[in-house]
Amino acid sequence: MQFRYSNKSGPTDFPWETAIPISPFWDTWTYKDSYPILTAIPAEEFQQYNLDEKYGSAPQQEKIEVVLKILLEKLRYEESKSDLYTTDFKQLLVARRQGPTDLVPLKNLSEFLAQNTDRYAESNALAVQCLDWLDNKVGKSSPQSIGSCKTIAATEWKQGNREEAEKMIAELFERVEGVKTSKFAVYADDEKENAQKWLEDLKSSTE
Repeated sequence: MQFRYSNKSGPTDFPWETAIPISPFWDTWTYKDSYPILTAIPAEEFQQYNLDEKYGSAPQQEKIEVVLKILLEKLRYEESKSDLYTTDFKQLLVARRQGPTDLVPLKNLSEFLAQNTDRYAESNALAVQCLDWLDNKVGKSSPQSIGSCKTIAATEWKQGNREEAEKMIAELFERVEGVKTSKFAVYADDEKENAQKWLEDLKSSTE
């Protein structure tokens, strides 16, 4: 199986650099859309679902629905092992944890919801919950924290909360400037370019 990466020059030695399969199912996804999915569930694990055979030529919306179903099943299973209340979907999204845990699955779900559904309030709640944890875990100018900032800003914007969105956008670009002096400096140019494109797309989507 061949893969593509965020950096055009190939994978880096960062453990969170995610390989995106080059295949009929995944070729219609951008890196930023497929990254949170394949971080939550490795490509090898997806093979059991025969996605290329069943959905390789399916419309993108159908692919999104298939992936969302798989993600939710995975999240419910993983969180059931961490004493997270899983009575219903709403509780799953906002439940408090009973101890230290890994919030990466929730970060990935928040990004997926923001980019592929209209569940903006749920996505925002997840991203806010994850941001402090990410800042402490990998740093404020890490691509992961910047990603959660984008999710928070985008979901505030799409809900009409422009003042809150603008505050987060300003903070986001401060963090992007910090990438070049961080351990993630190899991504500095990409993060700056991606942030500008992301902002243009966000504003044009609501004009």
